[in-house]
Amino acid sequence: APPSGMISPATIRWLQKVEGVVWIAAAAVSTPVESYAPSSWRKTVLGYGRRPPGTGAKHMKMAVFNYMRALGYDPRNDDESDVLGILFHALHGPQAAERRQGNLLDMAAARL
Repeated sequence: APPSGMISPATIRWLQKVEGVVWIAAAAVSTPVESYAPSSWRKTVLGYGRRPPGTGAKHMKMAVFNYMRALGYDPRNDDESDVLGILFHALHGPQAAERRQGNLLDMAAARL
């Protein structure tokens, strides 16, 4: 068994299937989808994508949480602050400027 706090191979396989279902469902209704590695969106939000040496395991989650609070958002937990960080990256990260198909949020809203 993996150490406590580690994601098992079975969980990874399941999450990959869930991601595949999301991509298929979005394609069926012509809704654009983007996927980001945690290090890429955290780099947009914090200026660095990986945990600095000597910091604790929760450093990145708390740094994003605190940054989102500083921007005026009120996340209830680190999962909510991560969602806000991903949205921040989608709107302001390098991909937003380089996106060939147009504004992702406008495209999704047009289909709702």
